[in-house]
Amino acid sequence: MRLRLVFFTLLAFVLGLTAIAEELEVEGIFEGMTVNTSQNKWASSKYFIKGLDAFDDVDMSLAVEMFEKELKQHPSNGYAMCNLALCRFTKAMYEKNAVKYNDESTEKQLEIARVNENKAKTAALTVLDNGIALLPSSDAEAQCQAYRLKADLLRHFEDIDSTQIAACYDKAIAVHPCEKVYEEHIDFFFNNTDVVIADAKALRKLNPDDLSIVKLLAVMSYRNEDYGQCLELCEEHNAMLNKAQGEDAIDAQVGTLQLASLKELGRENEAMDLALTFIADYEYTDAIQLFLEIAEKYPDLAEIKIKQRMFAESGEEMLWNFMLGRIMEIKKDYGTALEYFKTVEKANKEAFIYNEIANCYYMLGDTDNALLYIDAATIMDGGHNYLLARDKMLINLGKAKEIINEKMTRVELVKNINNVEFLQRLTLVDVLLQEHDYAQAVSILEPLLEMDEGASVLSLYATALKGLGRNDEAKRCLQQITEIDPLPTSEITELVPALFELGRGDEALNKANMLAQQWEDFQQNRIGNEEPETCYTIATVFAQIGESDKALEYLEKHFNFDYMPYDFGLIERDWRLDNLRELPQFKALVEKYKTLWKSNASSTN
Repeated sequence: MRLRLVFFTLLAFVLGLTAIAEELEVEGIFEGMTVNTSQNKWASSKYFIKGLDAFDDVDMSLAVEMFEKELKQHPSNGYAMCNLALCRFTKAMYEKNAVKYNDESTEKQLEIARVNENKAKTAALTVLDNGIALLPSSDAEAQCQAYRLKADLLRHFEDIDSTQIAACYDKAIAVHPCEKVYEEHIDFFFNNTDVVIADAKALRKLNPDDLSIVKLLAVMSYRNEDYGQCLELCEEHNAMLNKAQGEDAIDAQVGTLQLASLKELGRENEAMDLALTFIADYEYTDAIQLFLEIAEKYPDLAEIKIKQRMFAESGEEMLWNFMLGRIMEIKKDYGTALEYFKTVEKANKEAFIYNEIANCYYMLGDTDNALLYIDAATIMDGGHNYLLARDKMLINLGKAKEIINEKMTRVELVKNINNVEFLQRLTLVDVLLQEHDYAQAVSILEPLLEMDEGASVLSLYATALKGLGRNDEAKRCLQQITEIDPLPTSEITELVPALFELGRGDEALNKANMLAQQWEDFQQNRIGNEEPETCYTIATVFAQIGESDKALEYLEKHFNFDYMPYDFGLIERDWRLDNLRELPQFKALVEKYKTLWKSNASSTN
């Protein structure tokens, strides 16, 4: 599910916990404790105080000097020894970074700095262990902080055995369970749901009124697929929040968890009602996404519920019209959808609504108005969100040459391009391959290879090379695709034809069938962590490995299930479908839906 991915990464928001930074944060782990504690008989020692002050001023050299002098006077001062270890560790990282970020540093100087840093860091850990041994057993708080410090320092070593870090946290919790150590333990064991839940429960005993802990437990319950427990925790959080604020309120993340849990429990009717309440009462517009996801399964019910809200709460009329337009798109009633979107347009002349109107016009076969509105959306948005949509529409309308003429004059073969420009160039290359302009495709792709040797770039490059007769180079690119580890799930569509071209047909077919099964499972049960590949993409994968019947089957499904299925300009030119091009079944399928597309336009005129 699309929403499920959101909750697997909520921990940082919930407790403000983040992974340990690449460079050590200079914060005294003993700050506010070592000077005032009655356990520290050296708290008023001159050099010890000066060392703490220097540490606070981020003067690591002076801090090291003062703590060393303190230890000459009081060799058994475990507090000073622990602080000395932290200062030496930090000083070593600073010195390495001074060389690392100096543009004039040579490779030899960098290597020497790295070696010196590792030696100093290792020595600092030895000092820290000695300091921990000297801390009085009666000062549990200091021992806890020292073990936390050791865990923190160990996390800055490469290839460290994680069990050593875990052991430090276990000792810290054993001697003095407190909020800080549980939070750090949670951060370290973030991927272990059971550990996080146990820690969060312990935290809650220490601070039962902390809303963030209840939210964390809800997140972990969702991650553990215990949706009933998640729902109970969300409701408990809401009650606590309302009591604390003295009025009805909603926490956005908890609201999303609540809606998603209802959906996972099969209580979609309740989820839709709650989502509409969140939208109307709290202006929580993110609930629209979940409502529309459920609407894909129950569009008629969703339409009724919104019209009921619309009748009762006229103040949200534009929003309800927009949502009704989306539901009509789900029902493939594009004429009615267009009417709703045009109503919204009167009050909201914004890029997102122009895009929706463009899609409706396109689906109704009115290509002139479709291009007019997608151009307007692109211009208004500055090309950030709708430029690729515009290109896709031009391709679908058989106007690929327009993209070439428009973009080739503006393509600079440089490395410093943003993600949108990167995707734009891949689109342009795809169009060039449709036009069999392999030389231009190669010239645009070569700089991209230096930026990203992902499967998408390599696949296009191999196709262009093959078109130029450079088959050995093409084969090496395909081999590279099969060796990408780990290969992103989104790039399996490039892996399948690569395996087939390299003679690994059985593997290719298995992976293609896997993509198809993911789609079938999602349609039947809505299972899976994210939406599967579209029917069209699955069809192109089967076509490239010679599975014509399966390719035609998923092209048929494309016209019935995909959001924007009438891609005739693309279908008739897509080089990935070349193996189908001359089949009578392919031609009949395209003609069937092209006739339907044209009839949509005539039925609305």
